[in-house]
Amino acid sequence: MLGMMGLVCQRATLHKAFFLNPSSALSCVSVQGPVISPHCAEETCGTELSPSIQLGFFTCVGPQSGPARGEDGGRAAGSGPAAVATFAAVVTSLLDRLQGVEDGRAEIYRELESVLWHDESHLQNSVVDRVIAVAFEDLQAAQGVTAAVRTDASGVLVALARSHLHDVMSVLQGHLKALEGMSEEFVLITLRNLAARYALQCVPFVETTLSALHGVLSEVGSSRLLRTVCGVVEQWCRGINTYFREWEKCAFPRLGAAQLCAPVYPLFRYVGRNWRRCEEEEVKQAVLRAMGAMMGVLLHAEQHRERAWEQLLWLLHQYREVREPFGVTTSLSYFLGAVADVQTLVPRAKLLAINAAVHQQLCDEIEPPSPEHRAELCRCAVLQAQICPAETIVFLYCKLRSGSKADRVAAMEVLQALVRSDAAEMREKLPLFVKLVQSVRGDPAAQVRKAVLHFIGELLRSSAPGCSAWDVVGHIFSEFSRASGRLAMGSLCAVEAREERAVQRLCGHVLGTLDMSARGVAKLLWPRLLRYVVPAQYTGMLVPLCRCLRALAERQESAGREEEEAAPEALESEELAPLPAPQALLARLLFLRTSLEVVGSEAWTVGLSRELSQQLGSSPRLSWEKRFLYKALGTALAACGCLRHVQEQTLRYLQEANYLELWQAQGMISVVSRCAESHFQLALSSVKAFMGTLKHQKQSNTVRTRATRAALMVVYGRMALRAPREQLLAHIERDIVGNVLQLYREGRQDAQLRLSLVQSVTEISLAIGAVGACPRFELCRKRELLQTLLEVIQEEPQESPVHPRAIVAIEQLSKLKPHLRREEKHNLLAQCCQGVVRLRRPEQMAKEGETGAAAPHTSGVHALSLRVLGQLVAALLRAEPAPVCFKDLVQVLRRWLTSAHACERERALQVCVQLLGTYEERREHRRGHACEQFGSLAGLLGPLTCDVSAVSRQRAATCLGRLLQIGAKTTDEAAWSNEIRRLCQRLNAVTSESLLTTSTNIAKLVCKSCPAAQATDFTSAIVESLLCARPMGVWAAGRWMLTFLGERGEQIFQEEVPQMVTILSSCLRSTRQSTPRGFALRAMFLLARSHQQPVLDSLLQKRLPMDSDMVELWRSLGRSTLGCHILVCLTKKLRAAGKSSHQRDCCTQELGSSQAALEPRTITRALSEVLVVLRSKTLVQHLLPSLLPSLLGQVSETLGEEMALSLGELGSNDTPGSLFVETLELVLARCLEERWLRLLREQGVWASLADPQAHTAGVCLLASVLIRAELVPQRLVQSLFSWLGSPSANLRLTATAFFAELVKDHLVEKTKLLKPLLKALLERSRDPINTVRQMAMRGVGNMASGAPTKLRRHRAAVVEVLCRGLEDVAGAEVAAESLLALVKVLGQLKASAVGSALADIARSTRAFLGAEEEVLRRLAFTLYGTLASSASGRRSSFSREVEEVFPSLVLHLRDPAPAVSDACKGALHLCAPFLGSKRVRRRIATSAGLSAAELQDEICSHLAQDCPALLERLFSTARSCCMGSCQASQVTAVTVLGIILDTAPAEWLQRWDLAFLWGATTGASVCVRGTKNEKPRDTTTEEDVFLGHNAAKSNPAQRGGAG
Repeated sequence: MLGMMGLVCQRATLHKAFFLNPSSALSCVSVQGPVISPHCAEETCGTELSPSIQLGFFTCVGPQSGPARGEDGGRAAGSGPAAVATFAAVVTSLLDRLQGVEDGRAEIYRELESVLWHDESHLQNSVVDRVIAVAFEDLQAAQGVTAAVRTDASGVLVALARSHLHDVMSVLQGHLKALEGMSEEFVLITLRNLAARYALQCVPFVETTLSALHGVLSEVGSSRLLRTVCGVVEQWCRGINTYFREWEKCAFPRLGAAQLCAPVYPLFRYVGRNWRRCEEEEVKQAVLRAMGAMMGVLLHAEQHRERAWEQLLWLLHQYREVREPFGVTTSLSYFLGAVADVQTLVPRAKLLAINAAVHQQLCDEIEPPSPEHRAELCRCAVLQAQICPAETIVFLYCKLRSGSKADRVAAMEVLQALVRSDAAEMREKLPLFVKLVQSVRGDPAAQVRKAVLHFIGELLRSSAPGCSAWDVVGHIFSEFSRASGRLAMGSLCAVEAREERAVQRLCGHVLGTLDMSARGVAKLLWPRLLRYVVPAQYTGMLVPLCRCLRALAERQESAGREEEEAAPEALESEELAPLPAPQALLARLLFLRTSLEVVGSEAWTVGLSRELSQQLGSSPRLSWEKRFLYKALGTALAACGCLRHVQEQTLRYLQEANYLELWQAQGMISVVSRCAESHFQLALSSVKAFMGTLKHQKQSNTVRTRATRAALMVVYGRMALRAPREQLLAHIERDIVGNVLQLYREGRQDAQLRLSLVQSVTEISLAIGAVGACPRFELCRKRELLQTLLEVIQEEPQESPVHPRAIVAIEQLSKLKPHLRREEKHNLLAQCCQGVVRLRRPEQMAKEGETGAAAPHTSGVHALSLRVLGQLVAALLRAEPAPVCFKDLVQVLRRWLTSAHACERERALQVCVQLLGTYEERREHRRGHACEQFGSLAGLLGPLTCDVSAVSRQRAATCLGRLLQIGAKTTDEAAWSNEIRRLCQRLNAVTSESLLTTSTNIAKLVCKSCPAAQATDFTSAIVESLLCARPMGVWAAGRWMLTFLGERGEQIFQEEVPQMVTILSSCLRSTRQSTPRGFALRAMFLLARSHQQPVLDSLLQKRLPMDSDMVELWRSLGRSTLGCHILVCLTKKLRAAGKSSHQRDCCTQELGSSQAALEPRTITRALSEVLVVLRSKTLVQHLLPSLLPSLLGQVSETLGEEMALSLGELGSNDTPGSLFVETLELVLARCLEERWLRLLREQGVWASLADPQAHTAGVCLLASVLIRAELVPQRLVQSLFSWLGSPSANLRLTATAFFAELVKDHLVEKTKLLKPLLKALLERSRDPINTVRQMAMRGVGNMASGAPTKLRRHRAAVVEVLCRGLEDVAGAEVAAESLLALVKVLGQLKASAVGSALADIARSTRAFLGAEEEVLRRLAFTLYGTLASSASGRRSSFSREVEEVFPSLVLHLRDPAPAVSDACKGALHLCAPFLGSKRVRRRIATSAGLSAAELQDEICSHLAQDCPALLERLFSTARSCCMGSCQASQVTAVTVLGIILDTAPAEWLQRWDLAFLWGATTGASVCVRGTKNEKPRDTTTEEDVFLGHNAAKSNPAQRGGAG
C-alpha cells in the first residue's frame, strides 16, 4: 500500500514539475534524482526513476486541469486556506470511514464522488494521493469487493480527474500493462469514462494510453473484457474526432492528424484481424462501435484513409450478420459524419453500396426498423446527400421511378429528412426535391400517397416558397377526395378501407398542423383555401379548413391589409385560385353550422323550407346548387316540427317529380330520405300512400311507371340508411323489405328495375348492419332476397353493370342474421363466381359480331365485378370461422384456376389475391398452426406463373407472396415474399425457358414454406395442372412437382406417402402423353428416394395383373439410381413374405389365402420388372443368397397348389409357380454364364421346377449347375438349411433335394456344415413324406463322393439309416435310393468297416432280387456286386450269403430288362470267388467273354454235370419264381426251367413233380405273353413246349441236334 502511494506521489510530483518548468524537471530527473513528496520521502529515498515512470513523464504533456501546485504541496492559486482545509477535512473524513467499514462502502464512495463534483476547492497533494490509493485498492482487490463498489470507486476517480487529471491518468496508464480479471476491467471502465467526460483534456495522453492498450490486447480472454476494451477504444477515438473539430478550444499546441492516428492504426489492424469474426451478439456490437470510431479517426490521415475505406464493405455486411442492425447504422452514421468533416473524395462504388444498404434497411417490411433506427438511417441519407448530392438525388430518382412500393416509400422518407435538414446546400435543392415527389403524386399505393402527404407537411413547415412550383394544398384536398370516392364505392376490402381512412386523417392532420406564422404560408394559403369550402366532396376537411381560415383571418387582422396588398406573391396566388361565389360560400358556411334544431321557431324552419323550394325552381337544372338545395330542403324538413307541413311537402315532391328525369328523381330521393332522419314513420306512410296510387293507374307498365317504381325502391333503401336506429328494425321487414319486393314483382323486370332493387337491398343491408349488435333480430326474408338477387345475376347479360352491384348487395346481405349454412354459402359463391369469371372479353365480343363501342364500358364492368366478387369472398370469410370457410372458397376457385380459358384463370386469380389478403388479415395466425390450404393453393398457383397471360403470371406470383406471408406468421422462418416480388419482374420474359427458370426459382421459395403435412394436397393440386392441355402449364406443373419433392421430400410425413403414390399412379393412368408421364415417373422416383419403404409398400398393394402403367413405373424405378436399392428392398420383402407364408396357419379361409398368396406374387412381379432393366450383375450376384431361396421357396410352396386365383389375377402363367420360376430365370441370367444357362434350358430345369412330379429332379439339376458355376455361397446354404426342419413338406422336399446334390461337392466340408447336415439328413430319413425320405437317402449316399472322410467317421449311423431304408415298405423309391446309396457308401467302406451290418445288408438286399420294379432288381444286383467286392476279408460269412443268392444270380441272367441282366452278370462275376465249388468258380471266371444268356446256359450245363445240388436249388428257385407275382422273374424262371429240363439227367425228372411243374410253367407263360402281346402268338402250346423240352432231355441225339 505504501509503495503504491509512493508511486502515486512520485508521478504527481513529476507531472507538476514538468508543467511548471519542463527543463528543470528534466534536470531534476537526470541530476538530482527523483522528486518525492514529504510523507513518503523516507521510503523512496535514494531510489531512481524506472523506465516506465520516465516514459509516463515524457509523454504526459497536456493542458493543466487546474492551477499548478506549489512546492509545499498546496496550490499556487485558488480558494482560500479555510476552504481548502474544510474541503480536505471532508474528503479525509470520508476516506477514514472507507478504511474502517466493509459494508456500505458503495454509499460512502457516492458521497465522496458528490463532494468532488460539487466543491470547487483544491485538495492537497497528500489527500489526492490518498484518494487515488484507496480507490485503486478497491478496483484491484482480488475478492471481497462487489461490482457496485468497484463502479463507485471508478466514479470517484473520474470526479477527482476534474481537477487532478494528470494524477489519475498516470496511475491508470501504469495498470494497463497487465489485464487480470474483473479488477482490471474497472481500470478500463475508468479510462473509458475519462475519455467520455474529458475528451479534449485526454488528447495529450492518447499516444501512451493507446500504445499501452495495444500491448495487452493479446491477453484479453473473456468476452466481457473484450467488450470493455472496445468501449475504451471507441471513446478515445471519439475524443480524437472531437479534437479534430474543436481543437481551437485547447490551450496546448495543435497536434497533427498523423501524430494522433499513429497509435490508433495498430489497434485498428489488431481488432480487424482478430475480433471481427466473434459470434456473440454483444461482442459484435462492441467491435462494430470501436471499428466505426477508429475508421472515423483514420480518415484524417491520408496514409491510412484507404484502409478505412476498405473496412466499409465489412461494416455494411454486418447488416446481415447481427440481430440488431441499429448498431451498424450508428457506426455508419459516425463514419459518414467523419467523411463530411474531412471532405474527402468518396469512391463511387462505396457510395452506391452505402445508398443500397441504407435504403434496404428502410424498405425492410419483415422486420421494420424502430423509430430511433429509422431516424439514424435518415441521418445517414442526409450525410450522403451533403457529401455527394448529385449521386444521392439520382439514386432517389431511380427508386421513385422504377422501384417497388417499399422503395418509393423509403425514398420519400429520405426526401422528408432532406427537407428537414438545416444545411444550406439542401435548402437550395428544395425545388428539385419537389419535382422528384411530383413524379409519384399519382401513385395508387396508399403507403406512397401517405408518404407524399408527409413530405408536403414537412415542406409547408420548413419552406413555403419551395411550394410555389406545385399546388401542394390542392394535392392535399385531391387526396382527400380520392380517398372519399374509393370508400363511397363500397368495393374495398377491410385493409384497403383502413388505408383510405388513414389517408383522410392524414390530410386533415397536415392541414390542421400548419404554422400560419411561418414565412410566406399566409400568402400561399389564403386565396387557395377558400375554393375548397363549398364543394361537397371536401366536407370531411371542413373542420381543419375552418381552423386554418380562422388563423389566417386573425393573422390578416393583426398584420393589416396594407402589408398583404403590397405582397406580389399574394396577388399572384389569388389569380391562380378561382374563388367561389359569395352567396354560395355563405350558404355553405351557414348550412354547416351545428344544426337547425337549435332554432326554436317552427315558423322559421317552415319558412326556410319554402324559401329553399322557391330557390329550387329558379336554380339551373343540372347545377351543383340545385343538388345542394335538395339536400338543404330535406335537412330543413327533418328539423321542422310541423308534421303536416312535412307530410305535404313530402307528398308534393313524390307526386310532382318527373321520374324520367334523373336529376328530379335524385332530388326527390334526397328530400324524402333526409326527411326520414327525424320523421321516419311519416316518410314511410307518405311513400306507402304514393305507392297505392300506382295500382290505380290504367297503364301500370309504362316507362314512367317503371321509372317511378325504380325510384321508390331506391327511396326505401335510402330511408333505411337515414332512419333512426331505434326505429328501423321494427319496420324493416314489413314496411321496407316487403314493399321493395312488391314493387319489383309488380313491375316489368327490366335492367332499371333490377338495378334499383340491387341498390335498395344494398342500402337496407348497410342500414341493418349499422344498427349494431341486436341478438334477437333476424331478417326473415333474407333467403328470399338472396334468391332474387341470384336470379337477377342469371337473367342479366354478362356485361351488364347490374352484376357487380348485385354481388355487392349479396355481400352486405350475407352479413345479416340468420347466418347461411355452409352449403348455402358454397352455392352462393359458386354462382357468383360463374357469373363473373366467365365474362366475355371485349375482343371475344367483337368476334361474335357485337359492337366495339361498348369495349371501355365492358372493361369497367369486368374490373368492378372482379373487385366486388373479392369483397364478397372477404365478407363470407369474415362471417364464418376462417379455416372452414377458407377451405370452401378455395374449392370453388379451384375449378376456375385450372380452367382451360386464359381469361377465366386471370379473373379467378384476381379473386384469389383478394381472398388471401382478407384471410391474412382475418385469421389469427398462431405459431405451429399452418394455413390448412397452403399446399392446395401452392399447387394450383405455382404452374400459373408460366401462364400464357402476363397478367395471370403476375397475379399468381402475388398470390404466392401473400401465401408465404401467411405461412411466415405461423412459423419462426422469415417470409420470402420480398424475394418473390423481385422474381416477379422476370415473369415478363419472352422465352419459355426464362419463364420456367423463374417459376422454378419461385417454387424453391414456396416449397420451403409448404407444410410437410400438406404434401398430398399439393400433389393433388399440381397433378390437375399436369394433366391440362397447355404445354407451358404441363412443364411448369412438372417443374413445381419435382422442385417440391426435391426440396421437401425428406420432410414429408410417412402417412402422406401412400396417398401421393395413388395420385401419381392415377396420373399415369389418366394420360398417354409423354411429357406428363415423364414428370410423374420422375416424381415417383424422387418420392421413393426420400421414402423408399412407404412408396414400395403402396405400389405393392396394387392387385395383379400388373397393367402397362405399373410395368412402366417399376421399370422406371429400376432404371434409376434407386434401382439397386429397390432390388434390395424387394428382395427383403419377398424373403419376409416367404417367411410369413411359411408360418401362416394352414386353416386360413379361402379368400384370405388368395390374398395372402397374392402378396408374394406381386412382389415377385415387381422384382421381375426391375430385373429386366437392371444392369448391375454384381448386385444380383450379391443378392443371390436371398433371392434364390425366396423364389425357390415360393416355387416349392406352389407345388400341387390349386389355381385359387383367377387367370386374370395371375396373368398368362400356366401354373401357380410359373411366375416365380420365370423370375428365378431372370435372376440367374444375371449371374450365370451363357453356357450354364443353355445347359439349364436344354435339361428342362425351368419346366421341371414348376412340375410337382419333376420338382426334385429340377432342384437337383439346378443345384448341380450352381455348384459347377461356383455360385453356392455360404449364406445361400444357410438359408436353405433352415428349410430342412420346416413344417412345410414342400420346403423340406426342396431343401433335401438341393442338399442331396450339394453333398457331392467338397463345399459342404469347407463350410463346416457337414455334421449338422448329416444330422438333418438322418432326421429326414424318417420324414413322413416318401419323396423327402428318398432325397435324404440320396444325400446320404452322395456323401461318399463329397465327404468320404466324414462318411467313415459316421459310418455306423449312415449304414443304419440306409438299412432302414431298405426296409421301407411305404415306397419303393425310398428302397431304390437306399440301394443306390449303399452302393456308393460301400464303395468307400470295406467289409471290416461295415462289420456285422454286412450280413444284414445282404439279407435285406436279397428281398429285392425278385422285385417287380426293374430299378430295384438292377440296384439289388449292383449292391450285391459291391458287397462282394468289399467283403474280401469276410469270406466265410459272405460265402454263405453267396450260396443262398446264387440261384437268383443265375436266374436273372436272362432278365427281360437288359440293365438288370448286365447288373446280374456283373454281380455273378464278383460273387463267384465266394462259391464253394471250384469248378463253378473256374467256369464263371473263364466265361468273361460270354453274354448273359450264354453264361446262364453254360452254368446250367455245368451244374447238371458237376454240381447237381446247386442245380437242384436252382430248379427249386425257378419253380418258386414261376409261382410268384413278379412277371420278370416268371419269364426268367420259365427260361431257366427250360434249360434245366434240357440239361438235367433223365433220372432227375422222375423225382420232380411234373404236373405241378406243368401248371407253374403254364401260368408263367401266360404272364409272359401278357407282357409281350405285341408279338405274334406262337401256335405251339405251353404244354408242347414243356414236353418238347422233356423229349429233348430224354433223347441225347435230339438234344445234340438242338445244341
